[in-house]
Amino acid sequence: LSATYAAALVQESGLGGFSAPALEKKLAGQTVSVSPFVGSIEEGLRGMSSVGDAEALFQLIYNYFTSPREDREAYINLIRSLETVAQNRESQPGRVFSDRIQELITGGHYTALPLTAERVAEIDFGDAMEIYSERFADADDFTFVFVGNMTPKNLEPFLEGYIASLPSADEK
Repeated sequence: LSATYAAALVQESGLGGFSAPALEKKLAGQTVSVSPFVGSIEEGLRGMSSVGDAEALFQLIYNYFTSPREDREAYINLIRSLETVAQNRESQPGRVFSDRIQELITGGHYTALPLTAERVAEIDFGDAMEIYSERFADADDFTFVFVGNMTPKNLEPFLEGYIASLPSADEK
């Protein structure tokens, strides 16, 4: 579960010198968002921006690789939120039913178990940050796909300035 919620923890923590609320204020008025994710077989980023806010998009991408913020307060808030979700889950008959079906289909595999208060307690701050850092330490195996109203010529300075300078295994 520490791996499952690693990206959410980083997103709730903010980037570099900015807490998540401070980062939100900094980006106010811009049409941009980036969300990291860590899955069982892949990790990545999803994002979007207006053409005018493309540089902010690339700055966020760069910072999710190079300066995730470690914020224990954000961890505590995430855990409290997940505990509430787990408690509410048990009071919803439809959710309990679908959780049971999922358990039967997967043979009770630990990756498919429903979120409970006991499982939330397994999420470790240090493990989550370490897993995120390991997954995003090397951009060599990432494939970046950009679609939208930008020409290759418009993208080139952002690709050269932000994507090309991401950490890679060759630099180590």
